[in-house]
Amino acid sequence: REVVLTDGEAGLLPLLASNARRNRPLLSHGTEVTAGRWRFGDDPPACARAGAFDLVLGTDITYSVNTERDALCGTLRRLLEIGPD
Repeated sequence: REVVLTDGEAGLLPLLASNARRNRPLLSHGTEVTAGRWRFGDDPPACARAGAFDLVLGTDITYSVNTERDALCGTLRRLLEIGPD
C-alpha cells in the first residue's frame, strides 16, 4: 500500500512529511508514504506517477478555485483518466 501526499506550496512539504511521521502508527504495516509538490495543471510529481489510484481525496482544493479553476479541472480530469493498461 502507498499513500501519496501533495500540496501546491513548496513551503508546506515539510508539514506533510511531519504529519506523515506523526501518523505512521495509524497506518498498516508496510504502507509507504511519499510527499511531493503538485500544482494544479502541472504534471504529477514522481511520487504520484506510479499508476492508478484506488482513492483520491482532496482537501482545500477549491481555496484558489477562482484563479485556478481551469487548472484544477484539468488535474482532476487527468486523475480520473489514469488507469491500468
